[in-house]
Amino acid sequence: MASESNKQYMKALFKLREELPHVETKADGYNYKYATIEDLLRAWEPIFSKNGFVLQQFTKSGDNGVYDIIGSRL
Repeated sequence: MASESNKQYMKALFKLREELPHVETKADGYNYKYATIEDLLRAWEPIFSKNGFVLQQFTKSGDNGVYDIIGSRL
């Protein structure tokens, strides 16, 4: 059975996702169009903040991957 804090987190996360607007895919590369991280952050950061979340993106030294983390104050 899910803990109360997990239930609150999931409820807040679903509310956040309902509010996020579509971000236009304007950049080209890798044989497809995509939304840039700058455009995503510009559109989404105020909504993340309003709902108590933060979106972070970083690369790990020596790794080719990019990692996204969603944190919350819940």
